[in-house]
Amino acid sequence: MKSCECGCGAKFPRLDSRGRLRRFAPSHNGNPPRNPNNCPNHAGELLPCNRCVTYKKRRYCSLRAQNKCPNHPTETLPCSTCQDQHRAAYEALRLDVLSHYCNGKPSCQCRGCKISFIGFLCIDHVKGDGHKHLNQRGQRLKGPSLLKWLKRNDYPSGFQVLCANCNQSKKNQSTCALYGHHHK
Repeated sequence: MKSCECGCGAKFPRLDSRGRLRRFAPSHNGNPPRNPNNCPNHAGELLPCNRCVTYKKRRYCSLRAQNKCPNHPTETLPCSTCQDQHRAAYEALRLDVLSHYCNGKPSCQCRGCKISFIGFLCIDHVKGDGHKHLNQRGQRLKGPSLLKWLKRNDYPSGFQVLCANCNQSKKNQSTCALYGHHHK
């Protein structure tokens, strides 16, 4: 930590109570900054300040190398708090996407199938053209990345919700093998 060059005694980069970098720290002596785009820790630099960003990246990498969570430095990886937050966010996103494609309550869209247990449901490409949906690195979109892509692109058509059995059955055929027949 360095002291401020103006002699006010402020330390920078400023950290919050958890030891994370405070992006918008209060200015000297409680006065608001003249320009809100100026870095509160380094006079004359605009946000995002390169020194603060570099410090944050260095701190993140250092904590990861020590097997510590960057958001909760007192916890070792895998951090149960972060895992719970990610899991809850994923489940909420999954429920949102499945509900949209089912017009309400998620259930298998195969005619005759009555599966509505959300753990068995998955997103299916209606025309089987999943190989066309690639990310920026040329990898197929699946799992959380597919769900995020669907929501970000305002739920495009060409997708449906199927249970795992119907989806696997449809893999080698154009429809589910039991399409139209009652099956569980």
